[in-house]
Amino acid sequence: MHPDAIRTFWVEYEGSKKLLGMSFLQEVEWFNVTLIDEKELEIAKDFSIFPMLCLLFLVILIFVAGALHFLIIKPLEKLKSSMQRVEKGNYAVDLSPLGSAEIEALSQEFIKMISYIRANNVTLEEKIQERTKGLMQSEAKLNTILTVWMRLSTSKMFSIVMRMPINERVSIWA
Repeated sequence: MHPDAIRTFWVEYEGSKKLLGMSFLQEVEWFNVTLIDEKELEIAKDFSIFPMLCLLFLVILIFVAGALHFLIIKPLEKLKSSMQRVEKGNYAVDLSPLGSAEIEALSQEFIKMISYIRANNVTLEEKIQERTKGLMQSEAKLNTILTVWMRLSTSKMFSIVMRMPINERVSIWA
């Protein structure tokens, strides 16, 4: 018998069938012999490991599904919802970093992008205000020029000046 081997045999002992287990204990150079009554093994004989493995697999599967939902799906849904609000023009989305690892990095980049968009919007609004103010000032100047032009064009002096040769007009205005 190999020193690491364990052997089992069905034997008849004291009038009943028993399972004999035998192994060699090399450290003490003894044989270990164990007898188990057949009736004690009946529970194990009727017991099937397959349903227990299926139940264990189902429990693990439910646990993994819950973990995936909590760690990946839920943060991605929040991030998607925020992206849809930004797409509709709501840049006031306040989002704290979501999830862990890659999802957290993705949400942090999204937060940076929103900050960049907000800053650009403020800058654009300021430029629009400046240009609108400049256009309003130019419009006021143009209105003043047009008003003076209209008054001059109706005056007699303007018609006399306009009939003069160009070189004489320059000397009058100079």
